Amino acid sequence: MTTRKPRKDRRIDQIPLAFTNEIPTDEERDIAQRQADYADVLARKIENGDSLTKMDVMVASAVLRNAATRLRNLKPKGKRGAARKFDPGTAALDMACRLTDGRAQNKTDAWEQVAEAFGVTVEAMKRAKHMEDSAIALVKEGKQFR
Repeated sequence: MTTRKPRKDRRIDQIPLAFTNEIPTDEERDIAQRQADYADVLARKIENGDSLTKMDVMVASAVLRNAATRLRNLKPKGKRGAARKFDPGTAALDMACRLTDGRAQNKTDAWEQVAEAFGVTVEAMKRAKHMEDSAIALVKEGKQFR
């Protein structure tokens, strides 16, 4: 028989710190659960400032190294598109500020300025236009408190 290796898609708290020769799947899960419980107890000891045994220190080091390795090896899931160039809410607030403080003559002028500031087309700003009335009201309300 061959030695089973841990599956790569398991969460860190489900991976046993050490595998022995051949462990049945159910037993492997039980071991992983006990080790996760021990890691929780160990974390509480550390948080409370309790003294640690040499074994506690060794286990904490192994868990942290395992976590660090997994973090270094993270890969994005699936294909990701380009990052957004602007947040619609931020764009609407920027437009409202420009309109209420006089930097823009009208809404069209304000949207053109915001589009230029964000480096996108006025057409792209349509995603934010549904927020313009709320943004203007919010900015006007905020000016009352100055």
